[in-house]
Amino acid sequence: MRGGELGDAAAVSLDVTGFIPIRRPLAYWFSGSGRLVTGAEEVAGIPCIETGVTLLFVTLGGGVGVGVGPGVPLWSAHAIVATPIPLWVPYRGHLLYIAPYWRPAFDITGSGMPPLHELGIYIKWLFAFLSNPR
Repeated sequence: MRGGELGDAAAVSLDVTGFIPIRRPLAYWFSGSGRLVTGAEEVAGIPCIETGVTLLFVTLGGGVGVGVGPGVPLWSAHAIVATPIPLWVPYRGHLLYIAPYWRPAFDITGSGMPPLHELGIYIKWLFAFLSNPR
């Protein structure tokens, strides 16, 4: 799980995301999340905030996170590249999708920890709290 090393890890994440349509199919998004990451014999938490844009099947963004535990930087800045793929689209604002992603995280505390590259697949269910009457 340490930056600069190749290894397996598992992560569970819970996030709350808001979307603001800019012009179809472009949307601005922002989120706050917490990830629990487990490696060989280590467990770490990474609460973070992110923002970015989604254009059809490409999501680009960035954010900052705070590492709690071994193998993760205390403060990090990261980018995110994802590909949302809809699986189920019923009516009234619900959407189930998967999103393969890459999230490189860079230590910004100056401790010299190498970048931590996270590859994974999000499984997300979106639903609208508010709807646009248009």
